[in-house]
Amino acid sequence: MRKYFISLLLVFTVTYLFAQTIRVYKTDRIEEREGKQYYVHTVLQGQTVYSISKAYEVSTDEIYFENPDTKDGISIDQDLWIPTINKETELNREIKTTDFEFFYHIAKTNQNYRQLSDIYHIPENTIRQANAGLFAPFREGSYIKIPVEESLPSSSDSQDVSFDPNLQVIPDFRHTVSLGETIYSISKKYNVTVNSLRAVNPGLTGTLEPGDRLRIPKEQSYTDNVKEDIVEEKPQEPINFKHRVRRKETLYSISRQYGVTLQEIYAENPGLTSSINEGQIINVPTTSLDKPFVIYTVDKRTRLKKVAKLYNIPIYRIQDENPSIGTKVYPGQRIRIPVGKMALDQLEKEEVDAELKEEVAKEAEPTPVRCRKIRPHYNKVFNVALMIPLYLEEMDSLDMEKFLDEKQNGFYPFRYIEFYEGALMAVDSLRKEGMNLKLFVFDVDQSITKTTKVLQSPEIRNMDLIVGPFHSKSFDQVALFAGNFNIPVVNPLSYRDKVANKYPTAIKVKSDRRKLVELVPRLIPEYYQDDKVFLISHTSYKDADIVTDLANNLKTTIKPQQKLSNNDLYNLTVAVAHRDTTYTTDQPLPSIKVEGLDIYPDTIESQIFDSTIVNNDLIRINYMKDSIHPFLDNASPLRNNLVILYGDSKAFMMDAMNRLNEHRDTFNIRLVGLPQIERFNNLDNTQANNMNLTYFSTNYIDYNSDQTERFIKQFREEYKTEPGIYGFNGFDVTYYFLNALFNLDDRLTKCLEHVPLDLMLTRYKFGKAEGAANYQNTYWNLIRYEGLTKRKLPDPVNQENE
Repeated sequence: MRKYFISLLLVFTVTYLFAQTIRVYKTDRIEEREGKQYYVHTVLQGQTVYSISKAYEVSTDEIYFENPDTKDGISIDQDLWIPTINKETELNREIKTTDFEFFYHIAKTNQNYRQLSDIYHIPENTIRQANAGLFAPFREGSYIKIPVEESLPSSSDSQDVSFDPNLQVIPDFRHTVSLGETIYSISKKYNVTVNSLRAVNPGLTGTLEPGDRLRIPKEQSYTDNVKEDIVEEKPQEPINFKHRVRRKETLYSISRQYGVTLQEIYAENPGLTSSINEGQIINVPTTSLDKPFVIYTVDKRTRLKKVAKLYNIPIYRIQDENPSIGTKVYPGQRIRIPVGKMALDQLEKEEVDAELKEEVAKEAEPTPVRCRKIRPHYNKVFNVALMIPLYLEEMDSLDMEKFLDEKQNGFYPFRYIEFYEGALMAVDSLRKEGMNLKLFVFDVDQSITKTTKVLQSPEIRNMDLIVGPFHSKSFDQVALFAGNFNIPVVNPLSYRDKVANKYPTAIKVKSDRRKLVELVPRLIPEYYQDDKVFLISHTSYKDADIVTDLANNLKTTIKPQQKLSNNDLYNLTVAVAHRDTTYTTDQPLPSIKVEGLDIYPDTIESQIFDSTIVNNDLIRINYMKDSIHPFLDNASPLRNNLVILYGDSKAFMMDAMNRLNEHRDTFNIRLVGLPQIERFNNLDNTQANNMNLTYFSTNYIDYNSDQTERFIKQFREEYKTEPGIYGFNGFDVTYYFLNALFNLDDRLTKCLEHVPLDLMLTRYKFGKAEGAANYQNTYWNLIRYEGLTKRKLPDPVNQENE
């Protein structure tokens, strides 16, 4: 793998160096075609599609798309139509201005809405709604929006539907929802509309839970102004046939035998349930089909070959009838099972294998997810995708002589190479532990067009885990795609809370900032129990809910009152008096104000061995409005002052630290920086050390640990260099999730909290924060500046044993 990657870089280098031809200049000729602005470039001798695309900052695919005849080559004096706004800019604008969530599909020749519906298991009308004005069949290379069904503002499946008592339902029958089923997949299973399903189940929302029991409409008597193209057959007048149930027959095999749906059998047999007995007589309507097939709706993710065995049919016949189908099928997917005279004759002679039927029936039953049984799955081959920014296309502009002579600090293709190298070491470790896995590496950066092309790879849909992408725009697209296929997708570097709150299968590695609301107050009794506490936020609106919750939790932890020694107070009045140049010893000592309380020296002196009680309220400060003035008015000159700084702005953090540091001669100040101060480079280490800055961090490398020393040694041997932070991240993230996948398999997104693990940068301890739908790391390292260095403090808040 490593040799292959290095070879790949060299191939790109040589290829692009030789690809440089005559320089291309942009034309001034701009014309309009179908409402869109284009450069009209005339080809000169020596120019290529590639060199022209670079000059106009578009991809070669865009030139081929707008000029279909160029696929066979270009000629001198040929006019090329080149968009003045490239596809990347166009897609980014569309994503920002569209009011629903979607990812892109790049159309193949003559693809249509029905085929996309089969690929992505989304209703055809829903995809049409997301692409208003786009007609099928599509042009090859067209970008089609694939919507997240629930996000469409006016989707017909999400409209309010009132309970209709007049609709008949299948008597004495309830459908029990299985893991992964949706309202749409259930409606297709029983050949009814979504709205009729809602109409017989009052209060039915868009979210189903395993174990929910639903009434099923007896027939499609509920209609509305939205029609679904779900009729696959052209039925003639039905002929009732009396079928006597044979041993081990099921309604599935009977429906396949006669080429009818389960719904049609239920309609002809009032009171019929899924439990049938040998010898029972069932009325079966038979129809003549122009292109006969029955629809099988998948209940749970499984392999296509299992479905083929269930219906006792060669797998290639299903593939012929379903051109876009993969080797795995997913909940809600509708598969056409061909039936015909030869197939019917075969079914009349043979019975479906009993063991296979029992296995498929068992898979369809809703079972609780058991997380306690954690063991390696040695017999499974896991498919894992690593999406990492390699920027291989940037090799086209590489000046090899300059590259070799100068240090390449900003050279993008090598920016994340250490993450890749660390990930490979993790893969090697898991393979040695017995894990069978196939690693697929994709070059994915912040480009939407590049990301979309990767998502067209047929193997992507069969991934068991995706790690990456690193950049937010591309991650959003991949997360929406992965959620559609129920694939866990790991965001390894992002601090965005949106990652864990929005996407159904996304997992956020960076620790949850809301967890700090619980952790920070627990520091008070351990390190700051006698301190005067201030909470300074950058603004009044940024993270207002988190800051308010933090303040409320702090108030429950801080002692409501504190005692100050009268002796200390008296000495303070003496010191204050002597700082006044007009004061003489024959004058009485002046009164002073300490922590909002007036102190009179004569009274204090008479009770010199006693103490004075002061209120110990939390002081909240809006820095943008008041700077540190409220701190100066309320800070204690006799005890430590704990200042908690909360803000995502580096400028705010540096300015506040600088202002506070100026008053260290008057006040003893200790700092806690929130929420993610580790992201700020070049903080003043002297100031941080002076005020013992303490902060929570997602990363901390203990270079003295045996684990770290072993990793560094192996990294040096493998790559002849020292690992940086990306190298450690690459190993930790990849090792943790491969190990979890190895032990949990398809329970990864349900049981991740049961596999905590200590690695080099941090402890991985996943959970779901309040209001978050998915997993994110809940563990924080506690770091403090002391002695002009950083050290990790012992965990005073008992995170490991929560």
